[in-house]
Amino acid sequence: MTDEQFQQLEDLGIAIKPKAGKDGRTEPKPWEYQFKQLCDYKEFYGNTLVPITYPVLGEWVHRQRVCYGEMKSGKKSRMKPIHVLKLSEIGFAFEVMPRKKNRKSETKQDNLQPPNDTKKT
Repeated sequence: MTDEQFQQLEDLGIAIKPKAGKDGRTEPKPWEYQFKQLCDYKEFYGNTLVPITYPVLGEWVHRQRVCYGEMKSGKKSRMKPIHVLKLSEIGFAFEVMPRKKNRKSETKQDNLQPPNDTKKT
């Protein structure tokens, strides 16, 4: 079944689970399909900062960043120059700072600045 056929069924409210491979994992979607999903995400959320926990797309975005880092450092990578170009055109953030997992671990210096709405003029 093509991606277009899956989409048509999904639009009708029929969810079909993709066929799993021998290892139990579903086949990865083609790069162009995932790129379209990222464009849709950006249109809705206004950025390309997809959390890794976001179903399917989050892992794909993470892999793009990993592959870009490998390519940039001269290692063997699956990242193609055309993919870098396309991702760049939509403002993809190739390098991001990791999220802080525990807000208590922030230093006191991080908390010295008052919120913008409480600054005295």
